[in-house]
Amino acid sequence: MAQQSNYYDAALLAFQGPVEEEFNAAELRELPEQMLYYGLQNQNFLQVSNITKIKESVNRPVYAYVKVRKPSTNGTAMTAFHTGIGGTAAQQVIQWIAFTEEFYINETEAMDSALFPGNDKYSLFKNEMSQAQRNLRERIYTWTLQQTYNARTGATYNGNTVLPLASLNTAYNTWEISGSAATTPWSSITSTMRTNKYGYSGYEIFADSLLHATSYEYQQAQGVENAQNLAYQFTKDPVMGNKAGRLGGIYEDVLLGQPGGVPYVGGYSAGGAIALPKNSFAFIPWMPRIYMDGSGNMEDYAGGYGTVADEMMPGMEYMVHGWRTQADTTLSGGHGYTQDSVVQIQVGYYIAYVQQYISNTNESPIYFFALKP
Repeated sequence: MAQQSNYYDAALLAFQGPVEEEFNAAELRELPEQMLYYGLQNQNFLQVSNITKIKESVNRPVYAYVKVRKPSTNGTAMTAFHTGIGGTAAQQVIQWIAFTEEFYINETEAMDSALFPGNDKYSLFKNEMSQAQRNLRERIYTWTLQQTYNARTGATYNGNTVLPLASLNTAYNTWEISGSAATTPWSSITSTMRTNKYGYSGYEIFADSLLHATSYEYQQAQGVENAQNLAYQFTKDPVMGNKAGRLGGIYEDVLLGQPGGVPYVGGYSAGGAIALPKNSFAFIPWMPRIYMDGSGNMEDYAGGYGTVADEMMPGMEYMVHGWRTQADTTLSGGHGYTQDSVVQIQVGYYIAYVQQYISNTNESPIYFFALKP
C-alpha cells in the first residue's frame, strides 16, 4: 500500500451541500415583467364583484356589453316635430386561454439529494413550484405585451392621420415621429393622444430600451444636469378643466422591439413606445370551481385539485392538479428504486385579454409610436 503523506488525505471524503440562495440568483433570474404588473391592476372589467360567480363552468360563455357613442344629428334650429335617433349597444365576447407548466416528483428523490437533506419533500416541491411559476410569469408577460402591441390603433376618431407632430402609417398601425419632432418625442406623444380625444386620462408609456435610454433618461436629466432644459415634456400640467392629458409613468420594457420578444412590424430601429390611457385593456383571470373547492387528493392515483398563490405577484393564483402512480426509477430518473412512485403536477392559469371597445373600424385606445428620423 502506498504511504499517505498525512492522515487527512485518507480521512477526507467529498462534501456535498446546497449553495446559499443569493449565489443561485443568476441561474434563476427572470425579466422585469412590466406589462404583467400593469395588467394585474386592470382586472375589474365587468360590474360584478367576482368573475368566478358568473363563470363556474368551463362551458359557460361570458359576454360584456358597452354603450356605443351616438353620432351628432347636426341640428341648427329648434323645431316643433323633432325626431331623433336611437342608442345602441355592442357585445364583447370574453374568451380565456390557458398557460400551463408541468413537473414531477419521485418519492425517493429527496432521499438521495444533497439539495434536500433529511428527505425534505416540502422544500423539493416548493422549488419545483417556484420554477413553474417563474416560467408561467414570463410566458404570460410576453403574451400580454404581444396582445397589447397587436391591439394598437390603425385609425383615428376623425380619420385625420397626419398631425403636426406625428403621422399614422396605416400599413403598420404606427404613429411615426419624424424630423424636429423626433428630438422631443414625449411632447409628440402627449399632443397626439390629446388630439385623438384622450385628454381625460394620463398616459402610461412602455418604451423599448433604445427610446428609454437615449431619449427619456437623457432628456429628463437635462433640466437639472445640463444647460439645455428639456424637462418641460415631463411636467404634470393638466389639460384645462381636468387633471389629465399628460404623461403618467414611463417604463422600460426590455422585450419591446426585440426579435426574441415582441418585434415591430415595419422594422423601426430608432426606438418605439406603447402609449395607453388608463384602463385601455382588461387582464381577466379565471379559475374553474373544481380547483377552488380542492376536491380529491394529489397523493392518490385518482388525483386531486387545488390552488396556490404566486410567490411574487400579489393577486395571481394558479390552478394545481396532481396524481400519483408507480415508477421504476432504475430505468429512468437515476434513483435506482424498482418500487418508486411519482407524483405528476400541472400548474395552470386562465387569462382573458379584452381591449376597450371603439366602434370605429380598426381603432383602439392603444397607440404605438416610433421614431423615424
